[in-house]
Amino acid sequence: MMSTDIENNSLLAEVFHTTQQHLKNELIYTNETLDEMDSLLKDDYLDKILKEMIQQSFFNFTDTELRVFFLMYFEEVAINFENNNEIHISYRLSPFVSLDISTGYITEQFK
Repeated sequence: MMSTDIENNSLLAEVFHTTQQHLKNELIYTNETLDEMDSLLKDDYLDKILKEMIQQSFFNFTDTELRVFFLMYFEEVAINFENNNEIHISYRLSPFVSLDISTGYITEQFK
């Protein structure tokens, strides 16, 4: 019933065409989002992220991204200015090691 009205009215046809294109774009966006969610839920996601980070130059990261990265993976960075700027870095076992210790998940032997 509406198809004859759409065929005879170019403005109405344009509105329907634009709406149809918008809905197609929304479906594409929704499918891409679902794909991203699936990849986040996979076990190998962390490995993929770390590989991508290694491939990227740290100079491309923003200050906030660098701060988060260092807070998650480094326990302590010590610089001895008196001994030729000697640097010592202590790495975390995981970003959640403090939480594991405080909840008793990690036993005393692993501390």
